[in-house]
Amino acid sequence: MMQGSDLKVRLGKAFAKWFHSDDIPGRKADNPYFIAAVKLAQQLGTGVAIPTGREIDGPLLDMNFNDLEAQMEEYKENWSCFGVSVMCDSWTGPTKMCIINFMIFCNGRMFFHKTVNATGHVQDADFIYERIEEVVVKEIGAQFVVQIITDNGSNYKKACKQLTAKYTHITWQPCAAHTINLMLKDIIRFPEVEKVVDSAKRICSYLYNHNRLHAMMREKIAGELIRWNATRFGTVFLFLQSFMDKREKFEAWMISSDWKNWKNNDLRGQEDHMFTYDCLTSRIWWDDMELVLKAVTPLYSVLRFADQQKNGTISGFVPRITKAQNSIFATLKHDEHVSKGLLDRVNEVINRRTRYLLNETLMLAAAALDPESLYTLKLTKNRTAQLAVTLALKKLAESSKEASAAIDQYAKYFCEKKLLFGSLEARNSALRGGTSPAQWWNQYGGECKELQRLAKLIVSQCMSSSGCERNWSTFALVHTKVRNRLSYEKLHKLVYVHYNLKLSIQQFETDYQSLRQNDVDPCSMMMDVALFDEDNPIMDWLSNSMTESRPILDEYDDSDDEWTAPGGFLISELGMEPKEVLAFKRKLCFGRKDGTKKGKVGGLDEEDECFADDYESDSSHGSPVYAESGDSSSASDEDGDGDGQFLLSEQL
Repeated sequence: MMQGSDLKVRLGKAFAKWFHSDDIPGRKADNPYFIAAVKLAQQLGTGVAIPTGREIDGPLLDMNFNDLEAQMEEYKENWSCFGVSVMCDSWTGPTKMCIINFMIFCNGRMFFHKTVNATGHVQDADFIYERIEEVVVKEIGAQFVVQIITDNGSNYKKACKQLTAKYTHITWQPCAAHTINLMLKDIIRFPEVEKVVDSAKRICSYLYNHNRLHAMMREKIAGELIRWNATRFGTVFLFLQSFMDKREKFEAWMISSDWKNWKNNDLRGQEDHMFTYDCLTSRIWWDDMELVLKAVTPLYSVLRFADQQKNGTISGFVPRITKAQNSIFATLKHDEHVSKGLLDRVNEVINRRTRYLLNETLMLAAAALDPESLYTLKLTKNRTAQLAVTLALKKLAESSKEASAAIDQYAKYFCEKKLLFGSLEARNSALRGGTSPAQWWNQYGGECKELQRLAKLIVSQCMSSSGCERNWSTFALVHTKVRNRLSYEKLHKLVYVHYNLKLSIQQFETDYQSLRQNDVDPCSMMMDVALFDEDNPIMDWLSNSMTESRPILDEYDDSDDEWTAPGGFLISELGMEPKEVLAFKRKLCFGRKDGTKKGKVGGLDEEDECFADDYESDSSHGSPVYAESGDSSSASDEDGDGDGQFLLSEQL
């Protein structure tokens, strides 16, 4: 009779053969849906037939699609309380199928809503307006929509302006992540910055274009360089940071016999060899690179905040961009290496792009209603911010009476920190950051009913359409890996099921890591979409957690009318007793704790979370190559005229 360990080995070998023959990474076995499927098969025994591929891609896909749609209906109850942000953007696939993606964001949770097949249509403002209006009015309900988020392209801007003119309570919000990306693009064009970037790119190209030289580099610096993306300008500075992190090892390599004895077969190679040596042994070159990083690292922190959906609500943007601008000013003001006018030009770029981002949006009002800002900034005393709050409350109120009451409550109680707003508990809760701004208003705004309702609508919205960009990657995954011309309907169902199931897994993993207080992000081990292709840029976009809501991973328990019982997967994975898992679930439901650790990489600000994850790469597969994508947001540079008077560094 076989022992338990022998049975496990037999089962493991059988699964391993399947994984290896179909190029499935072993970490996919950690997927909770895979674990649940195996356990269900064990429970059902040998009498159940294995589903065929045709069944999985046919009726079973339809069943999962219908189940997810039913689950999404449950979350619509939050729409009236927290409002909805609608995100949309277009994507063109390898078969030239043109898709417009629509995502819905509500109270920290993002959903993939639908796609529109735009193949064969000119995507002008009128066409986009009709598609957006259909989603907003007929499918969601205009009364629930607070804002629409797109990139800064002129066609989307014009279409959204038409919609907001017709439905006056809706606001068009330009994508904040795209706007920060354009700030970085502007800074790259500065001569002193461009010189450093171009020289680093030339060195990188030389090192990577020779296999033996590349292998030597990996050995000498014990790692890789981050490669830049032509349309994501934040990656350029990650690229420079990866140089700076290896400075000492580069300098040691340059004076070694291995470098001196390297032979080039052509004149161009000899020139690049000497250029690389001259730069990497030059203190001035390294000082110039350090200066560039000082000028942009705070902006990259803001980009990371704007580009996530889990915590990136609009109320936190203004405090962060203000802090970043002040940090840049303090760092560069007394630096003797700063060229004449660099600081002024950086400030001009930040102010111009930020004015455009704040113009006629809810972002400044959200910042003035943000709990943390109430106790740390003077936004409630700022006239521009006060006006923004008044206009926002008036815009979203259902009646003039409600607007008047909310405006009075804001001025009398919130700004003056009276009622519960002045309590020690409210202050501590806001400064700890353990609850979202909307949750804080739920807890402490009850004495100002009108203000509370409208404030929750404002502070709970997101600021970027990055979810749509990640969704392009999902389309690319399905379309390229299946390697056939999928019908639009089947493509939509595959993406809908794939994307929304991933979102459910991600939140459980986030909560699980909060419990364990572990820095490693398990989602990054599950969310790669290119099998063993570690260099695929799609992987990075899908590996970020983008939701705050809880997944449905429980089993029904007849003995408890109020709570469902934790599923077997949760119990086994957490290594806890059922009662302990249930207590953890209740803790998440009644008061979420932010378990994210704040680290410090090199000389970076400690709030630049996960920065190290982006540029540290010691993988034997090579550095992650940021291939150019077909996204429209990054390709577009349009941001309007930027007319406005709001200067953050001067007014806050």
